[in-house]
Amino acid sequence: MKRFLLWIWKDPRRRVTIVLVATWLVALTRFSEPVYVWVPLFVVSVGAVADLVVQRMLLRRWKFPSSAGVTSWLVALILDPTTGMAPMVAAVLLALGSKYLLRFRRHWFNPAAFGILTSAWIFDVPVAWWVVSWSWIPAAMLLVGMFSILQRLKRLWLPAIFFVIYAVWLAATSGNTNLVSRTLLDGTVILFAVVMVTEPMTSPAHGKWRYGFGALVAAMIVLLIAFRFTGPPDLFLLSLLLADAVAGILLTVRRSRPTVSPAA
Repeated sequence: MKRFLLWIWKDPRRRVTIVLVATWLVALTRFSEPVYVWVPLFVVSVGAVADLVVQRMLLRRWKFPSSAGVTSWLVALILDPTTGMAPMVAAVLLALGSKYLLRFRRHWFNPAAFGILTSAWIFDVPVAWWVVSWSWIPAAMLLVGMFSILQRLKRLWLPAIFFVIYAVWLAATSGNTNLVSRTLLDGTVILFAVVMVTEPMTSPAHGKWRYGFGALVAAMIVLLIAFRFTGPPDLFLLSLLLADAVAGILLTVRRSRPTVSPAA
């Protein structure tokens, strides 16, 4: 048991998975229908098997699918299991496909956000965030569970900056009415900010980007609302993908600039 716990502790992705599973188990006290049990388990299984197959075909290796586990759990806990298996399985496969195929020097798009948003658009199903939308309890669990993980990854600034800008915008546009309940006690905002925005492969967190990426995601939300954009099913996920694209372009341009040697 000690070795198993150490194995989990060493990998932040496995610790995130534990936090997500704990949040799911608590949500089952509210959603007691069998579909909320077996569909997430099936979706996660599909994601793990698909990731292992792709690893073998493209990379010629076998590695425990820790990253695919986080992605699959996010799909299972955000899309409503009652909408059917097709949207959820498609979301997992699209997410894994984006991870392996939509990349140039770096991962460009958050896999879970890409898979969920694309599948929701194709199948015309809502993005429910069902595992956290029923109470403030999941929000508190995620804040407590993710704090030490983000601290270890040196990514606490990402959600912190996002929260500040998002809260200031809410206060400016709708007053201070229920501001805490719409930020720190809103499970959707918390899950999005502390798990999805901070995904290590797509969220730059070095140098100025340590402060800038969280601000960029919040700015995308404000801009989309300001322009009354009501296209895809979920504003948060679309904002994250747009921020991924902007950050990816800026980082690529910066890396492509020639280095000027100082004059002799």
